[in-house]
Amino acid sequence: MHLFEANDHVGDPERYLYDKLLISPSTLRYCKVFSDLVNLFTSLDGYSICEIGGGYGGQCRIIDAGSPLNEYTW
Repeated sequence: MHLFEANDHVGDPERYLYDKLLISPSTLRYCKVFSDLVNLFTSLDGYSICEIGGGYGGQCRIIDAGSPLNEYTW
């Protein structure tokens, strides 16, 4: 399983096939935000992040899967 696919095991979202990867559009959006943050800050390792309006925690799940954070609050 791809590192970020586990995000789609919560809530049974509609998933689509993108380049041989079955994933939801929301998870792709969370991956895009994670990519933007890494491009801005080079690495998120050890960062503390506060997300406003975190919903069910999907963005947190994606960032946590990709970088070892110090703290994540939503």
